[in-house]
Order: sequence, then structure tokens, then C-alpha cells
Amino acid sequence: MHVFIRSVVAEVTINMERHLHNLSSLWTQYCILLITILLFQALGT
Repeated sequence: MHVFIRSVVAEVTINMERHLHNLSSLWTQYCILLITILLFQALGT
């Protein structure tokens, strides 16, 4: 399950970096980290 989530997060990360390349990488990484935390919290409940 965690491997599947990691692969999905990796793909979302790549897609976000492609579409939001004009934003700073730090902001992109922060958004990805926030989304990842929310995903794990949703699965934990």
C-alpha cells in the first residue's frame, strides 16, 4: 500500500513540477509535502 502511494506521489510530483515550473522549487516541495501528509492522515483514520 505504501509503495503504491509513494509511486503515486512521485508521479504527482513530476506532473506538478512540469506544470508549475514557473514557481520556486521550494514552494513546490512544500505543497507536495503538505499533500503527502494529508494523504497519510486520511489513510490513518
